[in-house]
Amino acid sequence: MSHSYRPVRWTAAHFVRVGLCLGISAPLILAGAGFSQLANTKITHQNDPPNHLPVFQADAFLRLKANLTGSPTIEALDLQGNMLGSASVLIPDAHVTGVNAFSRGADGTIVAGGWCESADGKIASFIDVIASGGGAPQIIRTNPYGVEKLVVATDGTIWTVGNVLHRASDPPDSDPKGGTVRHFDRSGKLLESFFPYTALDDRLRVMMGTLDASRDRVGWISTGDPQPGKGRMGAYVEFTSAGVQEYPLPAIAPTAGAVLYGLALTDNGGIFVKVLTGGQRTEFMSLDRSTGSWTAVSPFIDPGNDAMLFGASGNTVAVWTPSTMNVYFYQTK
Repeated sequence: MSHSYRPVRWTAAHFVRVGLCLGISAPLILAGAGFSQLANTKITHQNDPPNHLPVFQADAFLRLKANLTGSPTIEALDLQGNMLGSASVLIPDAHVTGVNAFSRGADGTIVAGGWCESADGKIASFIDVIASGGGAPQIIRTNPYGVEKLVVATDGTIWTVGNVLHRASDPPDSDPKGGTVRHFDRSGKLLESFFPYTALDDRLRVMMGTLDASRDRVGWISTGDPQPGKGRMGAYVEFTSAGVQEYPLPAIAPTAGAVLYGLALTDNGGIFVKVLTGGQRTEFMSLDRSTGSWTAVSPFIDPGNDAMLFGASGNTVAVWTPSTMNVYFYQTK
């Protein structure tokens, strides 16, 4: 196991405190015309910071168990709470393994990214690709690039957000661009890399962003730094076969940004985020690509002020309310 870097161990609490500046227009109450809650779903999820937030992708609710042990496990459930399967993240020679992010491909493949530590204290970074049909996992060594977020696109490729903390590492970084967003195939070949939003010259803020994927695109969103004298605004950036499109995020107020509670991209073109917009007020927001503006929208049944948006499958978005542990699923139109 080669030496890399000692990782930042992000928890769910870190994630929900990421500042995200959005320009908010007047709320648009869509009621049943925009969202309809799916009936007969039976999933609950207890907040467990070491295991990070759950993920909804490729028709499965994913949750992480036993993180920061020798064998973290990712469970996949259907919307009725039935177990579809599980995958253990087993890295050779690892004494402790920390999964930072996980996702599911359309074929049921589970992909996890993170770090591991050997018994003699050496740290290594990895992406673990675990096929649904069993067999040996594909372990991709990413040193010195550490993966903080990832998503599996519909073509099976792997999009990640991360960073290289120590440039003089062994082995050296294989990416001459030093990209914070890196796109890999299943074998671990680097296909392309980006610094996703050049106006945000802040690698930490890029790392603290999040990813999601839908039928024909991958999206990344992150905060800027809205504090006085900083002026580095964040953006939503979309990657498609046609290229890269940036949607800068204007400030809500000069001295405060909103807190990001998740991202969901739907196959019908929807882009949704859940944010804390001030005080204890939260909003679901949707992007209008034609104007680049964000509009507040309300589900047919609001699941609660503390609700978190954690992905989409097809045109269904998933919302989790930590205070009640309930998971809700909404069909978008």
